Amino acid sequence: MTKSNNKKSKSWSKKVFSFLISAVIIFFIVKDVFIPNLGELSSYDWNVNYWYLFLSIITFLFMWFFKSFVWSKVLNKLNVDITFIESCKVKIYSLMMRYIPGKVWSLAKGSVMLKSGKVSYKKGFLAMVLDIFYDLYSAALIFLISLFFIPEIRNYANIWILVLIIASIVLLHPKVLSFIIRSGYKLIKKEVDYKFEIPFSSSLVFVFGYVISWFITSLGLLFMIKGITGVSWLFVFPLTGLFAIAWAIGFLSIITPSGIGIREGVFGVLLSVYYPLPVAMGLSFLSRIIFGLGEIILVSIIFLYSNIDVIKGYFSS
Repeated sequence: MTKSNNKKSKSWSKKVFSFLISAVIIFFIVKDVFIPNLGELSSYDWNVNYWYLFLSIITFLFMWFFKSFVWSKVLNKLNVDITFIESCKVKIYSLMMRYIPGKVWSLAKGSVMLKSGKVSYKKGFLAMVLDIFYDLYSAALIFLISLFFIPEIRNYANIWILVLIIASIVLLHPKVLSFIIRSGYKLIKKEVDYKFEIPFSSSLVFVFGYVISWFITSLGLLFMIKGITGVSWLFVFPLTGLFAIAWAIGFLSIITPSGIGIREGVFGVLLSVYYPLPVAMGLSFLSRIIFGLGEIILVSIIFLYSNIDVIKGYFSS
């Protein structure tokens, strides 16, 4: 067997192993949380409202377009000349690659799509890495802020939370950010264009944009919850942080594709502060389904838009 075949075999083994890990996590959640509590689930105060469920999907779609818009501004700061529609295509197609085990596939897909006569692969890769950094940083930041809306935590740790929030802003300083990116590249054994420098003020603006995208995401989640049971509109504040940190943990779990199983488990446990555990887990898994539907619709919209001339030609012939 050649080295090439060995590499392919190892690659497929890793992919299969990653999906098996997700399957095992989901199996135990179903076995230990859902099945023993079927009675509680069936007797819970469910109230399906399809209008809110529809609004949930629409809100998720808007969130991705908004996040693509914010990222296009990051690209412009790197002197990457790209339109909003092009940034949407790169963002959404690379998003789908996250379902392939190993987060590098998402980075590679976006880098290749960005590559052109004016944009090197290295700069494209850097743009994808910065997108992840701002996304993860804003997720952690919004989680810390959301803790102020959880009385059990706020009453004991409000000063420490504030200190962490203020201290974290240092990460956005150009020199610190450059060091973080450089260190990350060393871990994945990639070369980086170290000459990039994003002003501190620009990073603050970008983070604000990503934070807004998390609030939009939370609004979509709130619509989803309202679509099947009762919930206060004010729940949007703690909900934002709880989902953001669950997403971040799922994203950082390189052993599962798109954090499947891990994100649902973490989000469900966090939601159990407000709902019975089986209900919280059910809401968590429903959020994955709603997100999945939104992503399929997004890819369909981008695909149709990209091939509009071909489609027109087909129907006019």
